[in-house]
Amino acid sequence: MTSAEGLQKRRPDLDVDSKRTRLSKTFQFVPGPLHNQLRTDAIAAERAATGLWRRDPSVWSEDDATKRSIANRLGWLSSPVLMAESIERLTVFAESVRRGGFTDVVLLGMGGSSLAPEVLRAVLGVAPGWPQLRMLDSTDPAAVRAASTPPERTLYLLASKSGTTIEPNNSYRSQGHLPVLPPDRPTASGVTLTLTAAAREKLGAPSPEQFLTLVRPGDYVGLLAYVGPDEELAAELKAFRLAVRDRTRAATMFGYGPRYLHSTGQLHKGGPNSGVFVLITATPRADLPIPDETFSFGTLELAQALGDFASLDATGRRALHVHLPAPDRRLVREIADGLLSRLPTAR
Repeated sequence: MTSAEGLQKRRPDLDVDSKRTRLSKTFQFVPGPLHNQLRTDAIAAERAATGLWRRDPSVWSEDDATKRSIANRLGWLSSPVLMAESIERLTVFAESVRRGGFTDVVLLGMGGSSLAPEVLRAVLGVAPGWPQLRMLDSTDPAAVRAASTPPERTLYLLASKSGTTIEPNNSYRSQGHLPVLPPDRPTASGVTLTLTAAAREKLGAPSPEQFLTLVRPGDYVGLLAYVGPDEELAAELKAFRLAVRDRTRAATMFGYGPRYLHSTGQLHKGGPNSGVFVLITATPRADLPIPDETFSFGTLELAQALGDFASLDATGRRALHVHLPAPDRRLVREIADGLLSRLPTAR
């Protein structure tokens, strides 16, 4: 079977047409002030959408190498058909897991490998009598502990596109330490503030307290936090983001590291230079060793954050690295208050 039409004929019990109709009624598009621009680009958008479903890479490029690369990345269009054909096999496997006495399923992944299952769990929930589904998409020691379950009753699902290791750890393996830049400003509470070269140049001096004054009309502000699951800390970070939004009138986004590296993180470096980033790391209260490695989860998490900050620096982005001596909401508030104090009050 190679098409949705063939799937409908073979599996009428899936009731694809009525489900499509029901879903279409849940989506409403309101273009607002973008109406004229969208109408101007409607023909190009229709051509792109039609070409996508035809799997025609010439819609995007005439270069043969580029077209081969694009064609190789359109396999996901077969996912609905592939999954429908696998329903019986997956059902049998799921039943064997339940009968086997498993109480938990822990999915180990990053980016789309964990975000999609997380959304499905939130929408569909967990049926009584079936294992609890957990996602681990962080290297933060606290997050790793939070996903810990009895190994003898846990099914682990490893979801990875490449299966490769983390490159920044090569430095730690060879030198025994991570390449940490000297901070522009240490505070009395042990927090360090470090600017990228672009941010330092635009400020005219190493003045990290003035960092948010770099936000200009059309910019967006990204708050990127390499911390574990903590409700109080999450609330403080949310309050900081909303305050930045209200003071600067800029769009804001929040992402937990390292998971955002596999989604919006690619836009931060490869998209237009309109992002202003506050990257937050923290020394874990209690670290965890990684079996058969010379470094810990805390070291791995910091390596990922430093690698991203170095990439932001290399691509000329305005960014500030805030390192906390502990994942403490009071330290987040202290830094947030200091950065916000240089901005006008919300209108």
